Amino acid sequence: MAIFAYISAITSTEDRTFRIGLVSTTSSVFNLLGSAISGVIVRNFGYIGTFSVVLLIYVSCFLYALFCIPEVNRSNVIRARSSTQKGSGVVVFLREFFDSANVRNTFVFLFRGGSCKEDPKRRTKLILIMIIVVVLNGPYQGEFTVMYLYTRLAFRWNEYNYSTFYTAYYFTDFLGSMFSVSYFTKYLKLNDSLVGVISVVSTLFGAIIFAFANTSFIFCFGAVASLFSNASFIAMRAIISKLTSAEELGKVMSAFMLFEAIAPMIYNPIYNAVYTATLDFMPSTFLLMSLVLTSPALFIFLWIYYHDKKLEDSSKQGNGIENPDPS
Repeated sequence: MAIFAYISAITSTEDRTFRIGLVSTTSSVFNLLGSAISGVIVRNFGYIGTFSVVLLIYVSCFLYALFCIPEVNRSNVIRARSSTQKGSGVVVFLREFFDSANVRNTFVFLFRGGSCKEDPKRRTKLILIMIIVVVLNGPYQGEFTVMYLYTRLAFRWNEYNYSTFYTAYYFTDFLGSMFSVSYFTKYLKLNDSLVGVISVVSTLFGAIIFAFANTSFIFCFGAVASLFSNASFIAMRAIISKLTSAEELGKVMSAFMLFEAIAPMIYNPIYNAVYTATLDFMPSTFLLMSLVLTSPALFIFLWIYYHDKKLEDSSKQGNGIENPDPS
């Protein structure tokens, strides 16, 4: 959360989506790399050696962030508020860090923050983004709670087959994210919500193929069809960063991560229950359920795109960019 907020704060609006995409893609790459080498490290160094390597990496990251990454300049309001508090810098930091009002202020800003002159629908868009992250991350997490059981039943896969598919799935996901960031965002300069539309459509196509696949080859092709599925999370973070000031970005990003974490708690039990109930007559029902549950995200992204275009057109008219009516 802090990384995305920091990148958003130090990056111009034009380059923000591209940089957020790079951070997200880099995170996916190293997650995949860590999964690949974790077994080798455990086998050769044991658990103590493995945790020592992890500790070394964490300490290195902490020291790098502490001494090498410059702090973002805080606004005059925040500086004035901090200067009025008594105590040393450490005491003020701890007081602010453990202040329970921060949690309340996060949701007050999100649900009662009101509109702004540049975008009257800002609050509505922020709330809709929180809904999108639930309806996208929930089915995604829910599917993979039962996907291994489904592939064992439908295609007689073992652990090796499934791990190979899982690795290939994340590799195609990485390629799709790279293509989205470099082509859709950097080259074509597509609107963030339009990138989200492309991502959701790709996810829906993948769900259809997964649900109706009758061979392992067709099932694996579903991973190719859902190539751009991860781009929606890049688009959502970019939209949030452009709707929120640098001072409030951390609050909104923390709310985003909270909704992202809540989604599996809701959807995972539902997917387990649906798979168990339909196991005997149509075990792929949970994949069709994903198709239905994910669809609202498509219409929300389309609404945001429609409103962004209206806002852009009205801004051009206000600045006198459009040609006057010859009549």
